[in-house]
This record gives sequence, structure tokens and C-alpha cells, in this order.
Amino acid sequence: MVFSSSGKIFYASESITSLLGHLPSDLLNMTMYDLVYKDDHSELYNVLLNPANTVDAIHYSDTKGWCYILE
Repeated sequence: MVFSSSGKIFYASESITSLLGHLPSDLLNMTMYDLVYKDDHSELYNVLLNPANTVDAIHYSDTKGWCYILE
């Protein structure tokens, strides 16, 4: 998935369907904020404003993924 610093989704691969249950074409009309719980919006905002210089693995339950944030 490729998204802007404001969270607007520009690209999602076909593999996103098995991970999030959304078709890539559906995500193009969404933002990252549409995909996270409302209580987590402020944390997402801070991540988007202050991207790390390195790529770190993100662990959620049994799922492992990587997040690339380009400035």
C-alpha cells in the first residue's frame, strides 16, 4: 500500500484483500484513517507527521508486516 503523509491511499496491491478484506480498488477512495479505530487516529497522525528514517517490522497478534513511509 502506498499512501501520502495525510493518509490518502494512492495504491494497494492485490494481496491487501487477504490481509484487510478490502479490494484494492475500494481502498483508492479511502484514507488510512478509514482503516484504523477512531481512538487510534491521533497516534496515526503522529506517525504520518514524524516518519521514522528506518523500516521496522510491525507485529500485530500473529501477523507480521512492514511499513514504508516516504517523505
